[in-house]
Amino acid sequence: GDRASAVAVDPQGNIYVIYDACNIARVAPDGMVYVVMGGGCSSNSSMTPNGAVALTAKGLALAAIALNSEGEIYFVEGVYAVKKIDKQGIIRDVVRNWTGFCGDEGPAINACLDHPNSLAFDSVGNLYIAVSKRVRMVDTRGIIHTVAGGETQEVDGVLAVNASLGDG
Repeated sequence: GDRASAVAVDPQGNIYVIYDACNIARVAPDGMVYVVMGGGCSSNSSMTPNGAVALTAKGLALAAIALNSEGEIYFVEGVYAVKKIDKQGIIRDVVRNWTGFCGDEGPAINACLDHPNSLAFDSVGNLYIAVSKRVRMVDTRGIIHTVAGGETQEVDGVLAVNASLGDG
C-alpha cells in the first residue's frame, strides 16, 4: 500500500494516479486531489463488477492507466482485464474473459489477455495493450487484433505479428 503505481495526464493538465493498487485519484491543475475510484481494495479477490459506481468501487491489483480523447479512464485490473470509467463515473468492462491468448479478430469483451501491463491510445482512438509477448489493439468498433508479437524467435527484420517480444 501507500504508493503510486501508474500515471496518465489529460490535455487539460489533470493527472490521474493509481495508488495503493486499488484506487484512482485525479490531481487537478490547481493542485487539489479528487478521488475517482476509491472504495479501497477488494477483500474477496474479485474484480470490480461491470456497471459499478467508480467512486465507491473496490479495485483489485490495478496496474496501467490511460485516457482516451473523450476523457474516459482506462485501467488494467487483475491479470487479464481492461476496464474503463465512463464519463458518468461507471465502470465498464472492455476486455474481460480470462488469462491467456484468445479472441483475435472478435469482440474485445470476449478476448483473453495474458498479464496486460501497459495501455496507450493512438490519434484515432484505438487502444493498445501490451501483454506478455504481444501488443493487442482494440479498434474503435471494439474488435481486438494482435498488432505485434508472435511465435518466432526473431525480432529484427520480420513482420511485427511474427516477432518474438519476450519469453513469457
